[in-house]
Amino acid sequence: MPDASWWDAQYQALAGVDPKALFGAWAQRSEQAREVLGGRLDVPYGPTPAETLDVFMPAPGTPVRDVLVFFHGGFWRGSDKALHRFIAPAFTAAGAAVVLPNYALCPAVTIGTILEQAAAALRWVEAQAAAWGNPGPVRITVAGHSAGGHLAAMLGVQQAARVFSLSGLHDLQPLMQVPFLHDDLRLSTETARAWSPALHRPAAGTVVHAMVGGAESAEFHRQTQLLREAWGEPAVPVVGICPDAGHFAVVEALADPDHEVHRACRVLMARALASVPASSNP
Repeated sequence: MPDASWWDAQYQALAGVDPKALFGAWAQRSEQAREVLGGRLDVPYGPTPAETLDVFMPAPGTPVRDVLVFFHGGFWRGSDKALHRFIAPAFTAAGAAVVLPNYALCPAVTIGTILEQAAAALRWVEAQAAAWGNPGPVRITVAGHSAGGHLAAMLGVQQAARVFSLSGLHDLQPLMQVPFLHDDLRLSTETARAWSPALHRPAAGTVVHAMVGGAESAEFHRQTQLLREAWGEPAVPVVGICPDAGHFAVVEALADPDHEVHRACRVLMARALASVPASSNP
C-alpha cells in the first residue's frame, strides 16, 4: 500500500514549478487576450458571487457554430477563470465562442455544490447559444483541466455532451489518501463515489476526448485511461498523450492553434455526439 508521501507526490502538480512565474505569465497573456477580444466579463449565471463567467466571441459578423465552455483546474480549491482567458484567442479566431465559468471553492463549499454550479453554467450557455448562432444550430463542447476535467466529465454523465478532459480527475476515491487535499475536500467514501464520473455511466450520446501530459505522474495517466476503461471506446474514442508536457503545459498547448492538443479539441467540437446508447446510471 503506498504511503502518504507517495500520494502527495503523485498529485502535487506544482512540484518542480515556480507558481509565481507560471501564473504571472498566464495572467499577462490573459490580460492581453482581454485587451484584444474585449469580451463580456463576470456575467452572473447564478445567485452567488462566485457564479460568474466570461464570454469571448469571434469577430463581429462571424457566424458562431461552436461554443467551448472551459472549466479551470485547481483541485476545486483554487485558481480563477481570469487566469485562463489566454485560451480564448485561438478558438475565437476559428469562429468559436469561448465561455469561462468560475465556481465557488472548497472548503467553503463541497464538490457537490461545485457540480451544481457547473450544471447551472452550462444551462446558461445553452439558453444563450441559440441567439449566438442565429441563423443555424450551435454545437457546445464542455472542456476542463484537472479538476475542471472532472466537472466536464460529470456533465457528460448528466446529459449528452461533447467532453474534452485535459488531465482530468475521473475517480475521486484516491484523493482521500492525499494529505494536502484532505482538509479542503472533506471527501467521504460515499461522496467520493457519488462524484466520480468513472463510477457512473455516461449519458447516451456523450463522447469524450481525454488527454494527459507525457511528463505527468502515473496517477494522472491512470486517471485519464480510467475513463476509457470505464465508459468504453464508443464513448471515449480518443485517449491521447501530449509528449513531454507537464500538468500545466497541456493548458498552454490547448491555447496553441498549431498544437495537437488544440487540434484534438477542435476535432471533438466538430464531431457528432456518440450514436451508441449508454447504460442507465445507478
